[in-house]
Amino acid sequence: MIIALDAGHGINTSGKRCDKRFDPSQTREWWLNDRVVRYTTELLDEYDCTVIRCDDPTGIEDVTMKNRCKKANSGKADVLICVHHNGGGGKGVVVYRYKKSDVKTEELQKNIYNSVITANSNRGNRSNPMPENEFYMCKYSNMPCAYLENGFMDNAIDTPMIITDTYAKNTAQGIVNALIAWGKLGKKVIKIDPIPEVKLNPYTEPTINITKGSKGNNVKWVQWHLDRLGYDIGKYGIDGDFGNTTLIAVKKFQKAEKLDVDGIVGKASRSKLKI
Repeated sequence: MIIALDAGHGINTSGKRCDKRFDPSQTREWWLNDRVVRYTTELLDEYDCTVIRCDDPTGIEDVTMKNRCKKANSGKADVLICVHHNGGGGKGVVVYRYKKSDVKTEELQKNIYNSVITANSNRGNRSNPMPENEFYMCKYSNMPCAYLENGFMDNAIDTPMIITDTYAKNTAQGIVNALIAWGKLGKKVIKIDPIPEVKLNPYTEPTINITKGSKGNNVKWVQWHLDRLGYDIGKYGIDGDFGNTTLIAVKKFQKAEKLDVDGIVGKASRSKLKI
């Protein structure tokens, strides 16, 4: 799933800030929006999806709505979530959709609204908290779009809540929960390579030199290691017979390991064979 996220406005957009009566710092709306988007993005990192951010993550540029939509559309996003915080004398969460939306968009709107108010227990006081509208982002996006107004910046109850980090984190979790329900969003499947099986030489390591003509388990110990390392020990395999094929393999091994190429498997050769 490709998810487009948009933090509304820019950091310097005129008038978009909390009411000084309820927030002496007059926190700017973009900062509130950005925080929710960042927390949402962090949570989505665990899921099988790609995130597109439509606004300027620094907030310096108030990207035009046309360009925000263009980014979501050109990125072939499956869903667009616009994050805002409200003003104008209301309370609680409101989620908009385009008035000519399809059923899938209506489902998205309901999922976002229900999940976010569940996360923060901030039900709106509007008679219709899930209205239709002709907001540019909703109208001109090619994918289902939900326009979240995450509480009011000029309300004595909402404002102290929405400026807290907890409220933002809960909102982000609500958005992710909504996407899980709406788009069957699942977590990433992490493939773990199996730990290679370590095979142990079943033969006891010799304590004497092994040379051409030797026979028995001492030779098998040498042949087992040569075979493990990819040297040709002949069509009979580990047969315990130190013949010409085993001798050639031993000399190739010694040459590769910069040992004395004498065909005798002594202490130095045995030590290298075990690595």
